[in-house]
Amino acid sequence: MAVRKRSADDSDDTSRSVRRKSIATLGLSSVPRQINVGKAEESKPFYIHDRILAKHSAHFAARIETEVSPGVKDEAEGITIKADEDCKSEVSVKRLHSPDLPDQDPDIFDLFSTFVYSGHVCSERGGDLEDEEANRDAEWGRLARAWVLGRNIESTSFMDAVADAFVAKLQRDGSPGYSFTDLIEASPEGSPIRQLQADIVTYGMEPETYSEAFKQTEDVDFLRTLATTLGLHQKVSKAETKGYFGQCGCRYHSHVESNEPCYRTMF
Repeated sequence: MAVRKRSADDSDDTSRSVRRKSIATLGLSSVPRQINVGKAEESKPFYIHDRILAKHSAHFAARIETEVSPGVKDEAEGITIKADEDCKSEVSVKRLHSPDLPDQDPDIFDLFSTFVYSGHVCSERGGDLEDEEANRDAEWGRLARAWVLGRNIESTSFMDAVADAFVAKLQRDGSPGYSFTDLIEASPEGSPIRQLQADIVTYGMEPETYSEAFKQTEDVDFLRTLATTLGLHQKVSKAETKGYFGQCGCRYHSHVESNEPCYRTMF
């Protein structure tokens, strides 16, 4: 039986088909939307495709109205977006609402803008070796502000990715030695991120510093969570404590409560 050899034209057709399917899957068949972040004098433009925004932020999804066009139907965060399977035509979009975020920090929004395409929160910043410790400390603050940003723009996927970045940094650099009051104040009662903050104090700080954590906030719900976690900690062995953050799974993810898919399945 004769076997037909693949020609260069066949390879080119296959490559084009793969590229078209990749573009359709990622939602890159429309023109990116410009989002200006920060106050006027410090504003910075970001460019993100509508379908990506709708997928990762209910805040932006509510501000995107799409027209119906022939093709494959995809629903994200309550917004119906249609595009041709082979991406020969772009998604037709009505831009009726301003997506600008004048009250947000452009440096922190930059973490979100890269996350929605990569699935990673790149919170590390390069710098001089002499400032290495200061850079590590500043990263904690960036992560805390990033989670608050996710809360403000209603992005469960981003909040959960930030929680994982917190855990990764804990494993890499150890405990920061304090809790993040701004994050605690911005998070709802009983939320997984509050449990993470309680675990950071319990499993990452020395017992003699526990009292300081109680002085840093007056939030009754968090203090109750912290007291409960500290009580349970007395029953945990040193070996278990050392590897506590090793395999967290979705322990600190908000999607567990909202029955949304884990962000890891979106990329």
